[in-house]
Amino acid sequence: MYQLRPNFTTMKTVQDQSNLIKRDSTRAELSKRIEKVLDYIHENINSSVEIRDIADVACMSEFHFIRIFSEFCGCTPYQYIIKVRIDKAKKLIRRNAFSINEISQACGYDSVQTFRKCFKRETGYSPREFFRMQLAVA
Repeated sequence: MYQLRPNFTTMKTVQDQSNLIKRDSTRAELSKRIEKVLDYIHENINSSVEIRDIADVACMSEFHFIRIFSEFCGCTPYQYIIKVRIDKAKKLIRRNAFSINEISQACGYDSVQTFRKCFKRETGYSPREFFRMQLAVA
């Protein structure tokens, strides 16, 4: 079955849904909406992506959207957005063509400090440590 976003090990396949969504027609419709949301997130990751905005893309209330998204993807929308941003930041750091400030802006962070904290929390390394580690490996 189609996997929503293979880059993240926490993602579930659409086929692995719990008993929360019982009817196949409902599951198929929700799957389409979640795919539309994932596309929206990836297209707009460099700007502020708010839960209310992506819930609107899915045509759901925020509460219902968070519950359904978590069922389909295995994480909350907020966790998914962070993972996408950090994945993009890692790619940009590996290129060695941008400053940390430019990378944080390109990944949708309002401040460098927030970006650094989030990057370290997710990877265990500061952006600079990650860059140095990439140089040592190459």
